[in-house]
Amino acid sequence: MELHRQFEQACRSGVLANVAKLVDTRPRSPEYLTQGLCAAVFENNTQIVEFLLNKGAAIDRTVPMAAAQVKSLPIFQLLLEHGWDINAPVIGDRTVLTNILDDEQLVKWFLEHGAQLDPAPQSSDLSFRNAFTTTSSACLNVAASTSSIAVFDLLLKHAAMKANSTPLHSAAGSGMDDERIPMMAHLIEAGYDVNATDEVRKNCMIGTPLHYAIRAQSLAKVKFLLQRGADPHKPVGLAGSPFKMAERMGMDQFVGLLK
Repeated sequence: MELHRQFEQACRSGVLANVAKLVDTRPRSPEYLTQGLCAAVFENNTQIVEFLLNKGAAIDRTVPMAAAQVKSLPIFQLLLEHGWDINAPVIGDRTVLTNILDDEQLVKWFLEHGAQLDPAPQSSDLSFRNAFTTTSSACLNVAASTSSIAVFDLLLKHAAMKANSTPLHSAAGSGMDDERIPMMAHLIEAGYDVNATDEVRKNCMIGTPLHYAIRAQSLAKVKFLLQRGADPHKPVGLAGSPFKMAERMGMDQFVGLLK
């Protein structure tokens, strides 16, 4: 264990000679090398990353996820050159693409290098288990909640399917407030229904975009959706209407708006 810790620290330090000394003293397993590889990726040290890949470090799910956190195109390029499958799943059925959608340059690079936006299954195939792992709808939903309008439109241009996606709900329910309103306006102008329900999510269903904005406690989004024609009295499943939800949750400032 101490040796593993020492190796990881060496990979984080950025001194290639120290890493090489630990690697070359005896044969190392791909798994051992991968531990250091992740550490080097987190430090965005391309020199050590390339060294470990050349030594046979395995590219498991943790490696591209680490690269996604540091948003490093050069590291993704190295991974690709060493046999990484850009469409390999990292979380459930999702690829790493969903983790870099807030970086337009990386999104373009991924699409140029074969990242796929697989068609989502038919709604009848969705279940509680896979409601969050349908690739194309996940990309659109994540982009709507975290990325730019340019990236969202880029995904559509590359044939991300609208079917089973709920991007307006995702944007309304994101933790961000005013920042997502331009995206919401764009989605409504693109034809997404302001009163659509998220029934495609089956057991994970919440309701309309207005339900999501209320749950996010976003007064700005609630006001925006009401201005765009959201119905505060549309009943949806167990949640009831947006008005009833706000009333049940004791959110008086929303109740006054929604009456």
